[in-house]
Amino acid sequence: MLRKVATTAAHETRTAFRAWLTNQIRKELGVSDTELDTLRYDKDRTRAQRLLLLMNVETMGQMNVETKGQQLNREARYPFAAHHTLRWSVEHIHAQQAPELNRIKQWQAWIDEHKPAVEAVPDTDDRKALLDRIKLWTHSTSSRSPSGPDFKDLARSILTFLAAPDDEGSDDEMHGLGNLALLSSEENTRLGNSAFEMKRRKIIEEDRKGTYIPIRTRNVFLKYYSDPDGLQPHYWSARDRKTYLAQIRVIIGEYLKKEAHS
Repeated sequence: MLRKVATTAAHETRTAFRAWLTNQIRKELGVSDTELDTLRYDKDRTRAQRLLLLMNVETMGQMNVETKGQQLNREARYPFAAHHTLRWSVEHIHAQQAPELNRIKQWQAWIDEHKPAVEAVPDTDDRKALLDRIKLWTHSTSSRSPSGPDFKDLARSILTFLAAPDDEGSDDEMHGLGNLALLSSEENTRLGNSAFEMKRRKIIEEDRKGTYIPIRTRNVFLKYYSDPDGLQPHYWSARDRKTYLAQIRVIIGEYLKKEAHS
């Protein structure tokens, strides 16, 4: 395929080559506008990963470089060299299910990582009650061995608390494109089955260290696409999913295949 791209680029004008390349990407992606609403993490992970990568690449391609307040007609380039040093996968922006962990140290580490996220939420009676449960859990691990069901019950309570208030997203929504982002497999392993607020904190921490994070993934966890009038910095809500999916449509619109008409 690379040889065909190089040959076409060498024999076509820039406009003709771009049209040809767009058509090739459209065929490879194989997703229509309507299908964006039905892509699911558990059934379409490979297509979702390709789509999210395309979104990140296209974002860089559409960015103009600014120098001294003047825009230059030069496209920013996606850092493929950095991208290829890592393995990539699709991750839920906010997890709905408690993680499948089986050791006390793993349970405690998960609880410890989520405690600051709970503390970051504005003070309420529910927050106080949950922090008391976390404190009791931590103290109890030194005097007895907690069970897996005990951990799962507390983990579910934490994930529910850190979900957006009044957000009863359907299973399709929680596994849909509006709740998915591209992460390295290493970060995916560390952040899997975690609440949005905990992931947001970790992403910001890694970004400060200089860890390569795709631009659209970083923007998601910085709430870049969220409606400022309804901004809830600690949650990933139904409104966030909707605006994020709308942005995906805008960025990759030209690469979506035509709708099939009966």
